[in-house]
Amino acid sequence: MGTIIAIANHKGGTGKTSSCFQLAGYYAAKGKRVLLCDLDPQASLTKLFGFDPQTLHPSLADLLVDPNVTAADSIHATRLPSVSILPASIHLAAAEKQLITRLNREQALARVLRPSVDAFDVVLLDCPPALDLLNTNGLAAADELIVPVQSSSLAAQALPEFMRTVEAVQREVNPSLVLRGIFVTMHQPNTGHSHAVLEVIREQFPGKVFDSLIPLSVAAKDSTAAATPLLTYAPTSPVAEAYRRLADEIIHHA
Repeated sequence: MGTIIAIANHKGGTGKTSSCFQLAGYYAAKGKRVLLCDLDPQASLTKLFGFDPQTLHPSLADLLVDPNVTAADSIHATRLPSVSILPASIHLAAAEKQLITRLNREQALARVLRPSVDAFDVVLLDCPPALDLLNTNGLAAADELIVPVQSSSLAAQALPEFMRTVEAVQREVNPSLVLRGIFVTMHQPNTGHSHAVLEVIREQFPGKVFDSLIPLSVAAKDSTAAATPLLTYAPTSPVAEAYRRLADEIIHHA
């Protein structure tokens, strides 16, 4: 059975979508079958792969609310070999509102996703930047959680609030959810501020912060804009090497 990994943080701008994209590229290069699931109504990951969320059908929204739609119907191949996507659409926010009235609404994604997990080695959930039902569904469906945190004092200060939500999900909805680790994005190694933020996060969550630090990088932004993973777009760049190390750490980190 494939491992379902939620990439989540309730703050925006932490690099969730770009990290999903980059990690998918590295895992595919290792020969793994990857499924990306776009849980964000903004549909940035879906757009990145060239899909139009205005017209896309079927999508995750259809899968969540229409019992006649299956995961096999909603999963689309991408131009990256071995990478598929369960895309978001313009209707995802409306689907979330429909779920609010249903029993076991936190488990909606798990119910529809689990039957398809065996076809993949890794499932990466791009969770929305909000403490909402879609985010909770991502955490409820996941085996593991990794949390990107921007290298800023405000992001570090907000992290404990999100982790309290994670603990509530573990306690009440998904006791099997494991915090695999936290990784720092947009790190600037030559600044005292970035080092101070890193130390604060390490003190707050000892043993849970990955060694790999994702640097602030134009190459990363350009790679995402070009919809081409760093291992192809800028394979020798420091940020490409950082994501390569992070991908290995996520696999082996205990």
